[in-house]
Amino acid sequence: MPSFNGNKLYWTEFWDSFESTIHNNKKLSNVDKFNYLKSKLTGEARSSIAGNSLTNENYVVAIHVLQERFGDRQEAIDLHYKKIMDLSPPRNTKENLRYFIDSIERHLRR
Repeated sequence: MPSFNGNKLYWTEFWDSFESTIHNNKKLSNVDKFNYLKSKLTGEARSSIAGNSLTNENYVVAIHVLQERFGDRQEAIDLHYKKIMDLSPPRNTKENLRYFIDSIERHLRR
C-alpha cells in the first residue's frame, strides 16, 4: 500500500488502496484503522490530522479531514491539466517524444 504525503495528484490512488485494505475491513477496530492510517501518512497529510488522539471517534474525524482537504476530484483534474500544459515540447529525438507522450498519458490515466 502506498504512503500519502499530501500531493493531491495521488489522493485517489492512496484512498482506493487504503479503503479496500483497511477502511472496509470489518475485523479491525477504528483505533486499529486510525493507527494504520497514521503510519501511511507523511508531510502535509500527516500534519492535517495531527492533534487527533488515537480513538475510535477520531478515526472518523481524520478520514473526514483528509477527504475534505485532498479529495476534491475537480481540483485533481485541474492539477493534472496544469502538469500537461507545463510540459516542455519534445525535441527532435524519439527519446524526447517518448518521454513527452508517456508524461501526457500518465496524467490522463489518473
